[in-house]
Amino acid sequence: MVPRLKKDQVYQQVRQSILSGEYPVGMKLPREMDFAKQCNVSFITMRAALKRLEEDGLIVRIRSKGTFVREPDEEQSQIMDKPRIALLIREYKGLLAEEHFFNRDLIFGAVKQGYEDGFEIEPYRTENIFQRLPELCRNRRFAGVIWDRPGSEYHSTIRELKSEGVPLVLINRQMDGLPSVYCDYPDAVRQVVRHLRSIGHKYILMIDMPHTQVDVFRERQEVFCEQLRFSGVEKANEYVVSGECPEIEAAIRKHPEISAVFVSYNMVGWLKECLDKHHISVPEDMSVVQWGEIAEFNRESPTPYSIMTEPRDMVGSMAVKEIKRALNSLPLPAKPLMAEGELIARRGCALPRNIKSLTVDNVLAY
Repeated sequence: MVPRLKKDQVYQQVRQSILSGEYPVGMKLPREMDFAKQCNVSFITMRAALKRLEEDGLIVRIRSKGTFVREPDEEQSQIMDKPRIALLIREYKGLLAEEHFFNRDLIFGAVKQGYEDGFEIEPYRTENIFQRLPELCRNRRFAGVIWDRPGSEYHSTIRELKSEGVPLVLINRQMDGLPSVYCDYPDAVRQVVRHLRSIGHKYILMIDMPHTQVDVFRERQEVFCEQLRFSGVEKANEYVVSGECPEIEAAIRKHPEISAVFVSYNMVGWLKECLDKHHISVPEDMSVVQWGEIAEFNRESPTPYSIMTEPRDMVGSMAVKEIKRALNSLPLPAKPLMAEGELIARRGCALPRNIKSLTVDNVLAY
């Protein structure tokens, strides 16, 4: 089960570090007070976690000398024999209580599926463990590895693991000969445009990341344009912008008929700057659907922005299932596995009462 209390989370974190070899046998752990500060928890929380580890036989306290990692006893070794899957997350902080909900949902989904399938899921920050993965897998520490959005700097390690037959799954990335799990981006775009169209919007602006050379970005932009053309919008490609505030403003100035925006989560700041500068309010003047969640605008926050979110819990579950398939020597899927996006429609999605044009003379040019 997913630990909820901080003492349980610290226990799991330190336990994983011991079992993975990050804290090797014989290593002296920091003093309790220093260890608590290092893990950003209270002294009492750290003491409770270490007490459990001592009861498990993973550490030993020696008076006047300190606390040391010890060789697991027979019972603990049997627990270690339970198949474990490493879940590598780029920005993983180590404590679920402090984790961004985007990563937390992924972990929850993987842990729940792992519990059902008899696996133990161990999340790690990618940069902290990737160099030791080949050795850890050879020593049977991990039965498989799930990589969340691995960058090119990790490709050599991934290829090495693949050549050694380690079951691997990539999330939101693709490499030849490896299974991958994605949110169904094209279908998500269709959901958004169809929803906006159903409440009266025809001219919609898409603000995406400036990475059109990447297939996944190019594909979702093509689907967006296809949907606009289906609505009778000519020159649909002019309603896609990849850039910052000046580019966003230029697109709206050129097409003042735009009444709704579909914006990538990491471009929301630029959109908000543009809207605030010209006193364009949401939803009174423009409807906004955000692709993905951020701290300021997410499913739990009181925001007029609607959200098309990636079902990270489902993605985590699907990744674990794929590791299980690989361990059972089942054939690889012919194409990436797709999880359906979730549209959270809020009051910000409504036909605007008063569209403010940015073509007025007092708009400052950049």
